[in-house]
Amino acid sequence: MSEEQQQIPVAFGFQDQWKAFAERHHEFFVRVPNLTELLHKAYLIQSTKTGTGAVVVFVMGRVCCEEFYEIMTTAANGYGLAALRLLRGLYERAVTMLYLCDNPGEVDAFMEYYHVAQYKMLKAIQDTFGPDTIKKEAVEEAEKDYARVKKRFMVTQCRDCGTERMNHTWHKLDVVSMAKKTPLGKLIVPAYYVPMSHSHTTVRSILTRIEETGEHGMSFNPDAQPKEADWAFRFAHLILLEVVRAHINYFELGEPTEELYKTCIEDYKAIWGMKEPEAIDEAITA
Repeated sequence: MSEEQQQIPVAFGFQDQWKAFAERHHEFFVRVPNLTELLHKAYLIQSTKTGTGAVVVFVMGRVCCEEFYEIMTTAANGYGLAALRLLRGLYERAVTMLYLCDNPGEVDAFMEYYHVAQYKMLKAIQDTFGPDTIKKEAVEEAEKDYARVKKRFMVTQCRDCGTERMNHTWHKLDVVSMAKKTPLGKLIVPAYYVPMSHSHTTVRSILTRIEETGEHGMSFNPDAQPKEADWAFRFAHLILLEVVRAHINYFELGEPTEELYKTCIEDYKAIWGMKEPEAIDEAITA
């Protein structure tokens, strides 16, 4: 690095937002060592459970942990709407993980759909860049894998004529239906529908960025979104705890991880002022 480059101060983020976020969530940062220790214990302890299901559950849960900190970092910089968009991804991943924990027999379907996704990607690449973009051997292998699994993921498009189509996802249940079969079902509105209204191109995503400038004028609102940031942070915290609970049960970690988890639940109540972490109605209207 040149001397000139070394003299250029570079920083990313907004320090005023960091300070405000830390003040609003002082209790969280006082108690966060317990959460950090819980995550270390849950994801560093060796488990005797092996197999594809164990790998899938472990990695999904570990990614959820990372996504929680991504949301916290984004929220701490005042990007509340961006944090909400990340919240939706965390929620969907957590729902899938919890569902597979309770339905280990469906792990195979989850893994097999990989070949459908790869085939769709291959076709998109060929349509965009030409049929000769990908090596012939790779195309043949992808087509072979797709042909082997495609019947498993076909769904009825027309009940009258029996026409079928390839399902858009690995399971016949949509995210909402799957979520209702897990403890995260109560979070569908705050962690899925509300974030989705901002992650998609919707009227709501436009209206939230408009501000009035006069009697008939309006402009784009570039201000930070602390309310949305706190919303995303709060529910990400709750989702993370549910993910860890499922991880502890699935891998049968036992004490002292279970005791530390209980401590983190008590911390959650103290941080957010809720009697029970499941009291979602109170959280939504707060």
